[in-house]
Amino acid sequence: MSRLLTNDPSQTPETKAGPLDALSGWIGKPVTLFIIFLATIGIGMFLSARLNPPAETQPPAADSTPTATPASLPAESGAVTPTLPAPKTKTPTPAPTNTPRFTATPTSTPIVYKLLNGSLIANQTACRAGPGNLYLYQTSLLRRIKMQVLGRDLDSDWAYVQAEGLDAPCWVDLRSLRMDGLPADLEPVYPQKASLPLSELGPAPQNINASRIDEGTRITIYWDEYLLPDSDRESLQSPRYLAELWLCKEGELTFTILFLNQPNLLVTDEEGCSQPSSGVVYLAAKDGYAGPAEIPWP
Repeated sequence: MSRLLTNDPSQTPETKAGPLDALSGWIGKPVTLFIIFLATIGIGMFLSARLNPPAETQPPAADSTPTATPASLPAESGAVTPTLPAPKTKTPTPAPTNTPRFTATPTSTPIVYKLLNGSLIANQTACRAGPGNLYLYQTSLLRRIKMQVLGRDLDSDWAYVQAEGLDAPCWVDLRSLRMDGLPADLEPVYPQKASLPLSELGPAPQNINASRIDEGTRITIYWDEYLLPDSDRESLQSPRYLAELWLCKEGELTFTILFLNQPNLLVTDEEGCSQPSSGVVYLAAKDGYAGPAEIPWP
């Protein structure tokens, strides 16, 4: 008889399950669950990766001051090496200081000298070529003559005056004057400023020589003698020569005046002065002094 094929399960012949079928059914369920579990996890991870992409890895924080690439390391061929801008550095502003606008330099107060008006105490007074009685006589001044006192000698009590009616100033003794001021008000004018009257009646001293003796502490000075006619001299008693010397004494340069009748002299000149010693010699005549002739100081 032929068997009819049909889809009705009721018509399917029953098949008897064996021991392997039973074991397969027992193992298959857990495996199926495990596979479903793995698939679920995989699907979850895939969806998480799509919906939440991983954050880009940030480079470690760079130091606040960028480090420049040493120039000795050349960049790769074709690569562009970016140049980092130099960091802006704020230059600190120095704190203001209290600086004075100017500094006063102390200076000594200059001495102000005066020109004084004077008159004579005596009825008649000699006025000389220099500050002393051994200088040449110039003229006599009368009491009624008006005069101006121009200065004084540094080392003596003599005043340099310009009398009314005279062509040149001359010297009088301060003790013979009445002034409208003090001697300290007068400027010292000799020997630097007030000059001696000069003469052409004779030559200045010639061939002056000087040398040191006595271990260099003294100097001998001599020159050619010249005999001026008596008629050209002030008097037979008047000195024939005048020497003006700057000599070192106890560390100071001292002005010294010598009136001579012979053509030589001997002086003491020490060491220790900041300025050199020096001197000049004149020939005296009745109207003034011929010279000066400088001494070649040794």
